[in-house]
Amino acid sequence: MKKVKIGWRTSRTVLNGLTFLSEGQSRYLFSTSMMLLTVYGGYLCSALAYRYFQWRSSQRQAAEEQKTSGVP
Repeated sequence: MKKVKIGWRTSRTVLNGLTFLSEGQSRYLFSTSMMLLTVYGGYLCSALAYRYFQWRSSQRQAAEEQKTSGVP
């Protein structure tokens, strides 16, 4: 494993012909993966909220039907 200096803040680690990004370059990969995870988490959260509001409205509708059917 050897470090190759290619610029002021960029260097790559070469291991058996494979190139791995340095900290500065891998930061972009990390932020992209975190962005995708955040978007996916937001999707899951909104889907759960949607199901909850659907359930709540069906419960309210069932309660209204029960009130109106109980009145003679």
